[in-house]
Amino acid sequence: MSLTAGSTFGAYLVGPLLGAGGMGEVYQARDTRLGRSVALKVLPDAVAHDPDRLARFSREAQALASLNHPRIAQIYGLEEVESRTALVLELVEGPTLADRLLRGPLPLDEALAIATQIAEALEAAHDAGIVHRDLKPANLKITDAGSVKVLDFGLAKIYFDEAAPARDPSLSPTITAAGTGAGVIVGTAAYMSPEQARGSRVDKRADVWAFGCVLFEMLTGRRAFGADTLPDTVVRVLTVEPDLQTLPRSTPPALVSVLKRCLHKDASRRLRDIADARLQIEDVAGGISTASGATSPWYARHPGVGWVVAAVLALIILAIATVAMRRERPDAPALRLSFLTPRSGNAFKFALSPDGRSVVYEDLIDGLPGLWVRSFDQEDGRPLAGTVGADAPFWSPDSRSIGFVADGVLKRIDLGAGFVRTLAPAANMRKAKWGSGNTILFGASAGPLYRVSADGGQVTQATTLLPGQSSHRMPQFLPDGERFLFVSTGTADVRGIYVADLRRPGMHRLVEGDHAFDFLAPSHLLLVKDGALWAQRLNATYTGIEGSMLPVAPHVLVHSTNNGHAALSASAAGSIAYRTSAGQTQLVWVDRTGREVAALTDADDTQWDNVFLSLDGGTVAARRTLNGNTDVWILDALRAQPRRLTFGSTIEGEAVLSRDGRRVVYASDPKAGLWDVYERAADGTGLDTVLIEGPENESPRDVSPDGRYVLVAKQSGTTDYDLWALPLGDHEKPFAVTTTPFAEMMGRFSPDGTLVAFDSNETGQFETFVQSFPRPGPKVQVSKGGGRIPRWRTDGKELYFLTTDGTVMASSVERSGSNVTTGTPRPLFRLPVLQRFVWYAPSVDGERFLIPKVASADSPLTIVLNWKPPQ
Repeated sequence: MSLTAGSTFGAYLVGPLLGAGGMGEVYQARDTRLGRSVALKVLPDAVAHDPDRLARFSREAQALASLNHPRIAQIYGLEEVESRTALVLELVEGPTLADRLLRGPLPLDEALAIATQIAEALEAAHDAGIVHRDLKPANLKITDAGSVKVLDFGLAKIYFDEAAPARDPSLSPTITAAGTGAGVIVGTAAYMSPEQARGSRVDKRADVWAFGCVLFEMLTGRRAFGADTLPDTVVRVLTVEPDLQTLPRSTPPALVSVLKRCLHKDASRRLRDIADARLQIEDVAGGISTASGATSPWYARHPGVGWVVAAVLALIILAIATVAMRRERPDAPALRLSFLTPRSGNAFKFALSPDGRSVVYEDLIDGLPGLWVRSFDQEDGRPLAGTVGADAPFWSPDSRSIGFVADGVLKRIDLGAGFVRTLAPAANMRKAKWGSGNTILFGASAGPLYRVSADGGQVTQATTLLPGQSSHRMPQFLPDGERFLFVSTGTADVRGIYVADLRRPGMHRLVEGDHAFDFLAPSHLLLVKDGALWAQRLNATYTGIEGSMLPVAPHVLVHSTNNGHAALSASAAGSIAYRTSAGQTQLVWVDRTGREVAALTDADDTQWDNVFLSLDGGTVAARRTLNGNTDVWILDALRAQPRRLTFGSTIEGEAVLSRDGRRVVYASDPKAGLWDVYERAADGTGLDTVLIEGPENESPRDVSPDGRYVLVAKQSGTTDYDLWALPLGDHEKPFAVTTTPFAEMMGRFSPDGTLVAFDSNETGQFETFVQSFPRPGPKVQVSKGGGRIPRWRTDGKELYFLTTDGTVMASSVERSGSNVTTGTPRPLFRLPVLQRFVWYAPSVDGERFLIPKVASADSPLTIVLNWKPPQ
């Protein structure tokens, strides 16, 4: 868990949080043994055991331990407590240089003094063979005495040259993503050297470049390569020279020369050693202190001439800038960058803002999943209060508001004001889009698209299903704000990507088949086909496609059960963001405290979810995604011998087992987005028996202990999800177990078959209830404050469910005739962060739980800048 003020971490009394970012969380603390204040740096919970982050942590410790310089914040040691490691660092008081620059540029003498000290620190690091790689004002502390301390060697890289001692090459982080050629960008965009921005190999000259950027900013009060968006910043770093005309007129020519040499885009022509810059700056500083009687420049002594010259220069600069602005975008190189993002959220929950300046994504807010926003000109993101439990985030066209759905309700948050507004009910919403006409389009897992004003109000139907279509989803507005694209699921003759118009009925199919997609303004579809990302040009009227499909990326993560949904987002500014993996999971047994006691499967290139344990405790059914295929697999609960039960190109959904584990009932989507229900032998022999095949979504939830019924979650257009009992035989017809206007999505028979536990959102959030079966009686609410995915102990005397933060709760259940009473729920343990709302399975005695565990975190977010079709 994150540290809290007042707690202890070994011998250290933890104080307030000083700062947090991708490289760790830093707390003020008190060393109770030595009686001094220190800084404790720990990795955030979500990545505390991530091998890549741990390796960086280790690099930082080793880098700092090898340095002993008054201008570099020192490391005092490492402290390990219960498998958590903290760096114990020197606590440096005072503001950062970034704080100081908020007041504007620095006086020349102050800037030179600070620059000299920064250069001294870098010189010491380079002499030790260490490159900082993330030098910037936020990593430079200025003490009250005016002394500089360089912080944060979390991205430090060992390099080799004639002057550097030999180092272990394993300490050097990987720069280029394997197989893609995409550079993994480390550092902060506005201070990156061109070779860093390209993902090329870096050496100490990258720090020389960053030093030049910091010196320029101290003298001018503005960034050398600042821009409104991340793509523009990177483009400026690669293509635009710093505007030296913004330097103060009093800047000595020798200092201008230093800046030019530090900021040369060709590393071979850049200053090789920071010591050279330090010596020249010291000479400039010495010259200033002795030149009080120096003669002013000629233009200062002739102000009239100076104004004329300034005007002429301004016209020349304006002309050059105009040409540069016209040429910059067309000539800008296409770049593919990868950014480390928080690993505590859903891999699919992110969206680029239309202006390309920010991204919204999921991370933890006070331990619960919520939405965060990061502007690309900022190092860290910020949480959005009121968005806990949010799903399917999307942006307003002006990039000032974010829409989302939570607890079946469509909401929006205005970033400036910070308050959340409720717009409309939107149960089971898949994705939404906000058009320039202040209209929001959204769809569910079944049914047509709907529209509502972005200010709230009446919800009206926006599309009409054609025969054979099961759902319209994933809307994308075209540039005019009236026409839009969407995915249709259903039978092969009607599924595909369609274009429609808010002003008139009707729709036209553009692309046949199953595709996740997005729209890349002004004229291309981004299509995911066979796991790869392609671009397809639309014609001028958006009524058809033209030309060949063009490759964009070799692999994009596609949702295993949600057709038309990929880890993909495009901005109106022309950027593309995607992920290639959701990470690896394995099935593990944990005890009632959450401590892992045994692994059922290995950690490999696979994902496991939706585990189901037979009532006798001997057989496990689970869904496994391997090499892009999602199928049902069967395992022995003790010996972990997985065998694949289903084959083919269709996606398989939930699978449940009979009491003895010999029969399997599972969902499949041969109609792409419309779940049907099948039964077959668990040993794989024989053929499938079709149990349900129809125009609605149905998924199995349990098989009754006597084998007579399958409990099925059934979705219709009028009542959302309800639970139905499907007889396994011809002796009776299916009948409803719950029928309400609300969603009853997860259910489970009691071990004796006389009760059904289920969750429902009828109170405004999902809670767990129990009622009798087969004749429904009064409902008994078990949970308070949220309850999902109920499970029974085999003796029926204990019921488990999940809270909104993924905590497994246990409640006693007592029977007296037809009366059911439940005890006060008590917490057992919290599921891993990335697996908050998955199926889990208690053992027969309730002493262990089988859960999917994240074995490796998801991949970085890859950003494609300035992609253009080949000419």
